[in-house]
Amino acid sequence: METKRIRTVCRSCHGGCGVIAHVRNGRVVKVEGDADSPIGGGTMCSKGLAITRLAYHPDRILYPMKKGSRGWERVSWEEALDTIAGKFKKIIEEDGPESIFLGYGTGRDYETFLYRFANLLGTPNVLTAGHMCYGSRTAATIITCGNLPVADYRGGPRCIVLWAVNPLWTNPDEYKGADFWKAYRSGAKLIVIDPRRNFYTKKADLWLQIRPGTDAALAMGFFYVIIEEELYDREFVENYIHGWDAFVERVKEYPLDKVEEITWVDRNLIRQAARMYATTKPACIHWGVPTEQNRNCTDYTRITTGLMAATGNLDAPGGSVFFVPPPVRTASEVGNHRALPLEQVKKRLGGEQYRLASRIAVVTPRAAWDAILTGKPYPLRAGMFVGSNPLITRANGKQIYEALKKLEFLVVVDFFLTPTAELAHVFLPAATWLEQDNVAENWKRHGYVHGLLSLLDPQQLFSGEQKTKAITTLSRALTPIADEIASAFPGVGVGYYALCVDSIVAYAPSSQFGDKVGISVWPDHIGRRAMREKREIVGVGSTVRGDIMNCVRPLIRDGRVIGFVWANETVEDIYRQLQQGERNLFFSGGRLEVLLGLTWLLVLSARQLGHIKRFSGQGSAEKSPGASRSLIEAFLDMQRYLEMFLNTVNSGLVVLSRQGQIIFLNKGAQKFFQELGINVREPVWEVFSRIGLPGLQVQIDRMWERGIGHLPLRFKVPGVPRKVDLHVIHLENNDDPCFLMVMENLEWEQEDYQWRAAKLAAAGEVAVDIAHEIRNPLAIIRGSVRLLPDRLNDREFLLRLVDVLQQEIDHINSTLEALLAFTRVAEPCFETVNLPDLLAGAVRLIEPYASDHGVRVVLNNSSRDILIQGDARYLKQAFLNLMLNAVQAMPDGGTMMVSCLRRPGSNLAEVVVRDTGVGIPASDQPKVFDVFFTRRPGGVGVGLALVQRIIDEHQGFIRLESEVGKGTAFTITLPVKRYSFERSTGGDELWREGRPF
Repeated sequence: METKRIRTVCRSCHGGCGVIAHVRNGRVVKVEGDADSPIGGGTMCSKGLAITRLAYHPDRILYPMKKGSRGWERVSWEEALDTIAGKFKKIIEEDGPESIFLGYGTGRDYETFLYRFANLLGTPNVLTAGHMCYGSRTAATIITCGNLPVADYRGGPRCIVLWAVNPLWTNPDEYKGADFWKAYRSGAKLIVIDPRRNFYTKKADLWLQIRPGTDAALAMGFFYVIIEEELYDREFVENYIHGWDAFVERVKEYPLDKVEEITWVDRNLIRQAARMYATTKPACIHWGVPTEQNRNCTDYTRITTGLMAATGNLDAPGGSVFFVPPPVRTASEVGNHRALPLEQVKKRLGGEQYRLASRIAVVTPRAAWDAILTGKPYPLRAGMFVGSNPLITRANGKQIYEALKKLEFLVVVDFFLTPTAELAHVFLPAATWLEQDNVAENWKRHGYVHGLLSLLDPQQLFSGEQKTKAITTLSRALTPIADEIASAFPGVGVGYYALCVDSIVAYAPSSQFGDKVGISVWPDHIGRRAMREKREIVGVGSTVRGDIMNCVRPLIRDGRVIGFVWANETVEDIYRQLQQGERNLFFSGGRLEVLLGLTWLLVLSARQLGHIKRFSGQGSAEKSPGASRSLIEAFLDMQRYLEMFLNTVNSGLVVLSRQGQIIFLNKGAQKFFQELGINVREPVWEVFSRIGLPGLQVQIDRMWERGIGHLPLRFKVPGVPRKVDLHVIHLENNDDPCFLMVMENLEWEQEDYQWRAAKLAAAGEVAVDIAHEIRNPLAIIRGSVRLLPDRLNDREFLLRLVDVLQQEIDHINSTLEALLAFTRVAEPCFETVNLPDLLAGAVRLIEPYASDHGVRVVLNNSSRDILIQGDARYLKQAFLNLMLNAVQAMPDGGTMMVSCLRRPGSNLAEVVVRDTGVGIPASDQPKVFDVFFTRRPGGVGVGLALVQRIIDEHQGFIRLESEVGKGTAFTITLPVKRYSFERSTGGDELWREGRPF
């Protein structure tokens, strides 16, 4: 296939280096520097070279979106633009164009067009990054010498001053790192002013390790030496510098001892540096952005510009020069600044306070945030950000968040759904410079005009006729295969998403899901994460099919992600499978605490949901409606998962209030009463009287009054040859008590009882971990909600409370989903893992817990590098479970010894966790890896079963050695990664252990 080499210009920064793009089959496969470029000269920095990764990034949004009732919804360009135009027009009619602001990040080619739009719209309010990057330098030099001087590396400087800059790594704007390096290698002296020791300080003739933020004082120190020793250019000073005599008097206030005290730079170094700069001609100063990020930035710029002028280096070849703009329309003309009426200019926010910023049409962001929040001097109601993420990149993110949340309407134009974009109402996708036909606007005064050529059209690639044709072709080829796979696994959906068309191209069974073909996936879809991380992921979430458990695997070709495939089941189907085959039983037996834990969580979540709904209805929803809705949705999700799980247990479960109202009735209980022909109604005391428990209400009241936690009862159902055990458990809630009733049929044979217990164990592996993992978050929620009645008028408390509750509920739901996923665990994501490092990390995590329990931890990693193929997350979980087990085996304290070794000549590695605890009796040792086996009061017996499961997945094995009174040792044996033989580029033969040196 032919690869075309097409010339264009890089716009990843202001600079405009020439680029040769390699295009194959309509796709840019590589970019490289253009040797004929007058700016780059064949060089490119890492930012420019990464453009293909940006353009084809799987998380990039390629279509307009509008926020609706379900969150982000894909819309057409026409709908998105009509929405924006309608909103802006309405606001302009009501409050004037100044109530709308526009904003952008660091300047690119679209900057002048954005200003043109603002000026024609009539708003004077344009937010930029200029207040902290480049703006103060530009404005200060314009009022000082009429233009912005830049270092002329190609003019042959004999002295270079690098002032807070890193040209070889950052390559900003017109300052090319390659140009600096050539000038330095040609013999130029080098002065470095930087608080950090770095690459340049080692090369420098003089290094001035300045105190951050004192640049203006150091510049005055330079001037003190230059004036005192008369090293300035007299002719230039007399003919071109105004106010010299007054300035000399001002400089006298900064003798070197004072400058040394301010800057922390030795006075002798300052004198040497000033002499070197003033006497080595030509000399240039290359200044960086850090000089603009302090209170004296404008003064520093003006003083340093004065240094260039007074020494005869201003606009001199090899010094600091003014590049002549080409004979084309200026940025100001294209931006149409004169179209903005003077009366609108006077309305610019902060214009009177920040006059220099207003001089270059820049609004200081703080003035905008204040106007949004206070409505003074007038309210800002809407805004649009292009290529800007102020919530992350600007100061005082909390104020910005509050301001943007208050906006009536916000538009964001970007590549990705950034945190700022998440707050918007409309999102528009941006084009990279690979997709633009434009004139590369080098407004940084290079003196060159470059043509920017579009190399790919995202609208052709991802929409329109080509997209439809591509989807149709792919769907025809893949759907029969997907249907064949789905037919072998009834109830499972399988499919394929293609990144090149940003759409689902096959979804089987096609008879059910064929209408999903052609649909994109949400920005936060698990498939996008799988493509980004390049690994298989299993998770639970909302998709185009509904709430499902999804196993997603990215498709990678030649190192490039091209899409993903998946298999999924609805959550309801998964729970339904847990029920299949349990026949007609009413208690799964053996582990009452599993049911107790889950039912308690269900009851408490229902109670807190009621509180939250009342909380939302008393005015707080108006203050934070989105947070209240998301809290309620999170609680509902949690309840749904818990109810589905409890319904898989065919035990009869009934949760009652003390008054006899039914809070929860699972399917097992419903079936129990249906078979007896009883219609359950409230209050339920009469119902239980009919089945043989006439005094149940009295006994429950007695439980409550006497603080009894568990009441076992046995009764015979009248007229039916059936005995039933009933366990009544008082669930924790002192303010409003409730009771769990578990019914057990005693007629089944023992073998059926054991079978049912094993069936519950499979599901209980999830249940127990859920109960323990989310008990603490729910305790936090319960305590927080109790504070509500007394704090309903405290807005700040309510907002903080919503945040806390949301975080805790999110944690609970993520735990539910993660543990549910573990019951459908995917194959581990194998990669090269350094076993000693992984074990050391696990030890660091367990040490605080061990210390609290009086246990000393001793780690012995006898081998530094033992490489295995494994999943680091699963293995660390296994190690932590073993260590936790060891600590709990030493209630009176002791020593836990952890080691990792590989015996000489062996292809196996061993991890040993040994404790000095109570030991395990020989009769119990064969059962320690059984699910639910535990010897610890209150224990759940899941941890070691999970360890064995993980080790089995890694083709290893685990063995136990224990003696009562002397302690226990668990030994994990794992295969090491095999060695591979490779040849180096230099011809030497090397043995490598599966990874590059």
